[in-house]
Amino acid sequence: MAGKRDWLEAGLAALAADGAGAVTIDRLCGDLGLTKGSFYHHFKGITGFRTELLAHFEAESTTRFIEAVEGVSGPAGAKFARLLDLALADEGDRPGLEVAVRAWALGDAEARAAQRRIDERRIAYLHELLTESAAPDAATDACPTLSPSPGAASRATAPGAAAVPSEAGDARTGKDDGARDWLPLARLLYLVLVGGGHLVPPLPAGELRDIYRLASRLAPGGPWEEA
Repeated sequence: MAGKRDWLEAGLAALAADGAGAVTIDRLCGDLGLTKGSFYHHFKGITGFRTELLAHFEAESTTRFIEAVEGVSGPAGAKFARLLDLALADEGDRPGLEVAVRAWALGDAEARAAQRRIDERRIAYLHELLTESAAPDAATDACPTLSPSPGAASRATAPGAAAVPSEAGDARTGKDDGARDWLPLARLLYLVLVGGGHLVPPLPAGELRDIYRLASRLAPGGPWEEA
């Protein structure tokens, strides 16, 4: 009898191949060559299965990566290099799976809540690494000076708005890298990954790595692969 993980992995494979509509009990049983009794041994129904499938996707595509990166000793730059290796590794259906989950989220409230949580968690972790890399006791190089975007000041004062950094850096504010807010760069790095997966065909991992190598020059301690 297949274990719960086998069913969930089959669910991710069906999702990546044919979208959320393909995640049915009949499809899963056919793919695994098992009966519905085996399915119901682990799950109460397809609704509960899909809930667990979203949790499994988050665990495999986000939690697992963060735990692996946190196991790396050394500066934040070394962690970034490891994160890139994991995020850009060729793992079968994963690029298509990311797109399929995002498409699922467009028409399903539960999937949308899960995707939002995943996006926020990933960006927050990138922000954490950038901030760690810019800490006063970290061995970092100077970050290039960026021009502030139009309207940044007004967005910073809007109720409930996220803190917007003064992106002109030391020349304008006198603050060192450790005092800056790296959230915009964290979002930029994540958007590159998301957008690369939505191109047709998806941007190859090698080209994405080249883009990140360029982007890393904007980050404290970059380029990361040289850390």
